[in-house]
Amino acid sequence: ESPRSYVSFIFDEVSSRNITIAWEYNYEQALFHNHVGPVDEDEFDEYQDDYDDYDYYEYSGYYYSEYELDQIAEINNRTSILEATFIADIYANNDAHYGYSGAVELEKFRSCQSFDILQNGTNYFDQRYFGFEISWSSVSDFIEKRTCYLGNELIKTTRDLNVSFAYTITDLVPASGYEIRVRPFYVHNAKYYETTRLVFGIQSVTRKLETATGTPLAAPGNTKFKIVNFRDFTMSWDEVSQKGITGYQVNVYADNAASIHGQYFSDIRSVLISNLQPKSYYHCSVRAKTDSDNWGPWSQNVTVRTCPENMRQEEEKGEECFALVGYYRFQEDEAKSCSQISDALEENSCLQNQLNVEELSVDFGYWRDSLLTDMIRKCPKSTFCTKANAKNVTGPDSQCSKNHKGVYCQSCIQGYVLSSSGCEECSEEEESLHGTRIVLFMGVIVLCFVSGILKITWGAGVFDDVRCCLKGNKKMGGACKTLCIQHFSSKPKEFVRLIFNLLAVKIRILFGFFQVLLSFQRTFEHFAADENDTILPWEFFVNFNPRNLADKFRMRCAFDYNHYDTLLLYTLTPIIFVIIVLGIYRLFSWLCIKYRNNILQESITTVFYLTFLIYPGVSQTILETYLCESFPTADGEDIFKSALRSDYRLSCKYSRERVTALVYASFMLLFYPIGIVLLYVAFLKRYKILILKQDTPELDQEGEKKLKRVSFLINPYITKRYWFETYELVRKLAQTSLAAFLQDASFPRLSPVIAMNISIIAVLLLVFMKPYKTVGDFWFAFASLVLLIPASQLSTLEGLDPEQITTGLYGIIGTELSCMVVIVLVELILKRYETEMIKVDRSKSVQFVQKVTPDEFIKAMNENVNMLAQIKRLKDKNVELRNKLSRQQLNCLKEVEVAIV
Repeated sequence: ESPRSYVSFIFDEVSSRNITIAWEYNYEQALFHNHVGPVDEDEFDEYQDDYDDYDYYEYSGYYYSEYELDQIAEINNRTSILEATFIADIYANNDAHYGYSGAVELEKFRSCQSFDILQNGTNYFDQRYFGFEISWSSVSDFIEKRTCYLGNELIKTTRDLNVSFAYTITDLVPASGYEIRVRPFYVHNAKYYETTRLVFGIQSVTRKLETATGTPLAAPGNTKFKIVNFRDFTMSWDEVSQKGITGYQVNVYADNAASIHGQYFSDIRSVLISNLQPKSYYHCSVRAKTDSDNWGPWSQNVTVRTCPENMRQEEEKGEECFALVGYYRFQEDEAKSCSQISDALEENSCLQNQLNVEELSVDFGYWRDSLLTDMIRKCPKSTFCTKANAKNVTGPDSQCSKNHKGVYCQSCIQGYVLSSSGCEECSEEEESLHGTRIVLFMGVIVLCFVSGILKITWGAGVFDDVRCCLKGNKKMGGACKTLCIQHFSSKPKEFVRLIFNLLAVKIRILFGFFQVLLSFQRTFEHFAADENDTILPWEFFVNFNPRNLADKFRMRCAFDYNHYDTLLLYTLTPIIFVIIVLGIYRLFSWLCIKYRNNILQESITTVFYLTFLIYPGVSQTILETYLCESFPTADGEDIFKSALRSDYRLSCKYSRERVTALVYASFMLLFYPIGIVLLYVAFLKRYKILILKQDTPELDQEGEKKLKRVSFLINPYITKRYWFETYELVRKLAQTSLAAFLQDASFPRLSPVIAMNISIIAVLLLVFMKPYKTVGDFWFAFASLVLLIPASQLSTLEGLDPEQITTGLYGIIGTELSCMVVIVLVELILKRYETEMIKVDRSKSVQFVQKVTPDEFIKAMNENVNMLAQIKRLKDKNVELRNKLSRQQLNCLKEVEVAIV
């Protein structure tokens, strides 16, 4: 039998977390059992003996028959339901039996699915009790929750037959709506433990209530960082599942968490945290609030690391920081600007996000030793670095032109050799042709030797007698020599001699200019970027560098020479020539002693000329043996970790070949860059006394002959600057080799700046010392040094391609030659004017002499004789006082004597 009435709600109490409901219910008393009077054990035994046919049941310590128990139920007018102590539990497997499938039971509440046997021991007869099922659900999720209690557990007040009951629903969500329903049920306990059944009555009307706002129950969850920059990040979280949330607070702590970095407030589920340090850790937590200041609990700390500068992290793109547009990710914690290497990259290749250093698109003409480096270098030969497969760059060699490989693509694959135009295949015909060219190359070297030997012997007069006697009568004997002397003592034409005198020093200055200028081509980055084949051969004629001549002959298929081969040939060739010169001197000293002094003089002069020509080039070649360029990110196998700068095909890794080259270069360093300077100093010191007397009457004929041995060193300069040629050696060495020695791939403009500063200092020293005898030589030397300043700076100008640099180089060369021509023309004009003035003075003197009478002429001659006698007496007096005077006074006396003469 089910309950016949339903509950009536009478009042509610609502807070933020709890709802207390109260209701009234009128239950039928007659349906429920109550306790009856006592029946002791003796009486029970008596009844048991008398009424064997009846069953007796124990009830509260007494025994009753079934009939008596029925009577007791009808007689009692009061139920015991409100006094029962009913403790029951649920069996989940009975859920479907009672129609509760889909409902959610809370473990903390009494469940309603089935009831066990009463624990008070009244198990011998049928009993009925009643209770209430309270169910509620949130209007947001519609998940129903319920619990069941017997009536006596929920009783609040008793009034007549209407009893009020109350129940408090706890752990609710603040500011949330709930629907609450109550319905009664009966519990039927059948006898002999057969069954316990719940029968539900009519459900109450739905009571709709809403909890108060209150304090947020939970912290915001799922805290994450949508965007992380290097100075700020955006933090977001999920909304708290509670109505009435009015805002959020975020606390940010620095890495050590000792002090708070800042407090941020937001009305939405995200906030921007700014003013941060790059690559730093921050700890963040967030909490929600209701109303104005009802703050809920803090969330757990979440840690974030800001990105390096110019990098960003986005949630949908992964957890790693990536480079922004215009930047590339170089390492894990570094982003670099593409503007720093924009010249070496393809156009617009950096206008994208998430660009890594491995993905940089290197432009044609540039090269890098590994895909992991951003040190992109300009190729010494741009045509070698043209990417045979531009869309598939997998390593350094894939940046090279076809058949090229290695550092700066300067090596060739098997079966090919390097030339100025690229790697060329060596066929059998090419090898034979190149072998023939080697013979021609050696012939040119021998021809140079012969020219030097002929210069020595011809200048010493060895061929004078031969030539004279061939032209004259061989039978004339001694007269032949006289005729020959007369023949060769005839003066050349005056104009030719004048031109030679004007050009002799200027040609030396011009050679020195080209020696320095062409060394820039080998040293500086832009000049070396595309060596001009038209300019390169000039180096052989101004430096006697055999490598340039060998390159012009193109003979690598027969002999693929490298820097070490060039070093050996360049240093040994002058030594062999000097040995030959010494042999010639010894030969003529033994065969014909009359040529000994002349041969010695010409040999010394020829050696001076040779050292003048080779000194900058051979010194630079020797020092280049020590100069290596590092490639730190190279693999060390296909691409060397360190390569020789003058020949990138050679590794600087210590090996037998490398050690041998260094030892040999060290020996040659003492022999050439240092030895030649010491040679000049030794000769100048030996002949210093004669040099200082060269402009005085004290220099006799023998002294003049000895002084001719160092005429190459001293002729262009005034007496007190006789050492200037040695200074010129050091100056050219500094501008060529020193600048190359200090060259650094990380700072390519260092060498040009050093060379420019040396040129400026050289100009200032030239102006200060004024060493040249003639004004024309001084101004040409001045113009040459000034032109070397812009020549050194061509490599530092931005945006110049190789063609423009070559054009500028030719412009400087043209200016140098024009200056020489203009200065020579001006000197010729001045000489012509001076000659005309001398002729005018002579004609006036002749006219004056023609008008003088014989007596007047004799008188004038006597006066001249007396003056000469007086001058002789003064000279004798000077000789007497010479030993008594100090050095300074002696020099002053020399000047006075010269003035008198």
